[in-house]
Amino acid sequence: MLKRLNLVPFGSDALVFAAHLASLAHIVTRIVMSERLVFVGDIDGMNEPPTSVLLPLLKQHCRTLHIDQGHSSVNDLIQECFKAPRSVFGETLLNGMNTQVKAFAPWAGVGLTHAWLAEYAVANSMQIPFAPNPFISRPIGVHALTETASAEQLLRYVQDIRNKTAKDTNLYEGLHIYDLDVPAIFGAVIRKSSSPEDLIRVASQMNAEAKDFRTWCCNLDSKKEQNPKKYRDQLSAAKHTLRKLGATLDTEEIERTQVSTWGMNLPAPSLTSLINTLNVDIHFLRPRSYLLNVMSSCSKLNRLSRELVRVFGVDEQFAKEATEHLLKVAKKQVYT
Repeated sequence: MLKRLNLVPFGSDALVFAAHLASLAHIVTRIVMSERLVFVGDIDGMNEPPTSVLLPLLKQHCRTLHIDQGHSSVNDLIQECFKAPRSVFGETLLNGMNTQVKAFAPWAGVGLTHAWLAEYAVANSMQIPFAPNPFISRPIGVHALTETASAEQLLRYVQDIRNKTAKDTNLYEGLHIYDLDVPAIFGAVIRKSSSPEDLIRVASQMNAEAKDFRTWCCNLDSKKEQNPKKYRDQLSAAKHTLRKLGATLDTEEIERTQVSTWGMNLPAPSLTSLINTLNVDIHFLRPRSYLLNVMSSCSKLNRLSRELVRVFGVDEQFAKEATEHLLKVAKKQVYT
């Protein structure tokens, strides 16, 4: 499957493998967080690996919609993005994106920059949510100046809690025990997968498990305009309970803690008591359990390279080089 996915099209290039892994991490995150995936692109260009292998799996396990980039509703805009990107996006955003693309995929040309910006423009014109690959499209988030939806905020918050716990453990032990900056959902998905094909199936199952979380966040987002204070208070309360519970899910506690989708099954009486006292919103029970499930699964991911060896069957040194590059890119996000 590794060869079929064409994750290393130029021989044993760990940098290329890392770039494809970042995209794969982005895809599985979007599978979990989205009601439907919308693809805009050239149909002929989708007949080559790894897209030709991924698309059938996505269609089999997920709700998808494909829009041909030659369709009249998007063709003119896409053409303009490629022909005159500076006039459409401005010099600063274009340069920031190009710098980010070079860091992410050094072998790629400006065409990849234009493609990502075109996707961003199409999503805005069709008024559909745009979820950029964070390894590439960070400048878009900076320049768009739009507040992140509550689901994305809470997921990022879970990631931050996990990173802090892992970082503290690394410092305490004086060793590099945990890889930081591994996307939370990707970490949870890869731990539950046994092969590259399995990643899509597991992500689709997590999509179903995350339904209550997405619904709760959608209802919360609807209050943003009508009652901004209530929106802020509920979001802050959700983060507060996650911070309190997440701090308890340290490396020792995790080994004897079980988190289910529908509720918490925690043997530690003190933690059970904490859950009850922090029940600030009865409707947040299941979403909170889901997020803690993700946090617990991701926290069990110590070394990403080990999981790459297990799931993709690559050489250990190759996996280590790919991991180091992936985490290096994650830490060097470009802001312009």
